[in-house]
Amino acid sequence: MPGQKGTLEKSDFKSSSSSMKYSLINGFYGLKEFLTRPDHVLSQLPFCGKYFSMSRVKRYINKRFSIDTFFRELSQREIRYVVLRWFEDLPFVEKGEDIDLLIHDDDLEKVKDLFSTIRKNPRIVDIYSVTAICSYGGAPYYPPSVAEDILRERVLWKNLCYVPNPEHYFLSLAYHAVYHKHEKSGLSTSKNRSLYQAPDHPYAEILTAMAKKLDLNVTISLDDLHIYLVNNGWSPTPRMLKELAVAFPESLWLKSVLESQNMDYLSEGEVSCFFIDEWLTRNNKLPFILKLFQEKGLNIIAIMDLGQQERTKALTLIKNQNWRLNHFPFNPGVLSKIIITEDEKRKVNTESFMSQSLHLIAKNVLLEEQINKSLRQEIIRTNWRHFVYGSDNPSQAWQFIKFLYPDKSDEIKAMVQTFRCKQK
Repeated sequence: MPGQKGTLEKSDFKSSSSSMKYSLINGFYGLKEFLTRPDHVLSQLPFCGKYFSMSRVKRYINKRFSIDTFFRELSQREIRYVVLRWFEDLPFVEKGEDIDLLIHDDDLEKVKDLFSTIRKNPRIVDIYSVTAICSYGGAPYYPPSVAEDILRERVLWKNLCYVPNPEHYFLSLAYHAVYHKHEKSGLSTSKNRSLYQAPDHPYAEILTAMAKKLDLNVTISLDDLHIYLVNNGWSPTPRMLKELAVAFPESLWLKSVLESQNMDYLSEGEVSCFFIDEWLTRNNKLPFILKLFQEKGLNIIAIMDLGQQERTKALTLIKNQNWRLNHFPFNPGVLSKIIITEDEKRKVNTESFMSQSLHLIAKNVLLEEQINKSLRQEIIRTNWRHFVYGSDNPSQAWQFIKFLYPDKSDEIKAMVQTFRCKQK
């Protein structure tokens, strides 16, 4: 008997015998995983799982290491990392301070034994990854392409540890002050002078000195540094900015930046786009996905094949977003199609974009998770991944479309308008 509207039934995917087969197979792999990687399984437990999770940010250096020997061990293991800031006095670390590390995703597994699960050492390290495995407020610490540039162009500091090169140090510290600290950075803003808060570090003084040394013509304020970072390709992606705004709802400055983003298409209804893994088409799952979209009130505007050039671009888009991959590795497979949808009935009120855009994120994320969770029932556990990636809101959807099809965006917009005329 078919499932209720908007729900996923096992019968929509496979027979009960097939379901039993995959349940047994995945049960076997689950046991094997526990025996070979118990920390990975334990990390999924409620309450105590965070102490075993690969995504844990705050960690404690194993007491057998000093600061010197810790960095020496990282070098011997060829770990791709940088100390992000305040490294000038290392190996001395002031009491109460920690060491902020950016580590390549692929090297996180290689360093887990360097840390204690519980605090046995006053040497604290905060670890952030290229993508959102080890995140800040649910978002990647920096846009992933920026983080990879930092790691690729790192320099050795005093033959002790790797740090960002001078230009990246300024940009990364400015990013940290503007988007992570915002009002707490102590930087001035023209939006509301009452936003000022006393900083934990003299960011204005430090950034001014760094800009002068690098001969950079930039005013050190929240507004001007934001514009400078945008112009240099160092600003958060739309989804990252929204994640930060959710994580820090008290920040009026983040909210003001979010609301000032381009709203060209928001008043014209909700346009979304979804990237589809080739596995779906190969295994004849696309009809079910389209049916689910329609049941959720999403009208199908177009289904377009991705050529090799568009696939490469799409992977760049995916990598630069926080796609809530949880503990799954970044492995999108082969992206084969983009589905463009619209929900004309839901108009977006630009005056309340903050609450509206967060609602749109929730809708698409829940739909993605519903699809991906069901599809993983057909996949052996070791190959679990995401199969569908969606945009957050109409503005971002059009950004994706323009990036992928710069010569066809007007044509696609006309298709949307034609569809709307037919629906009236």
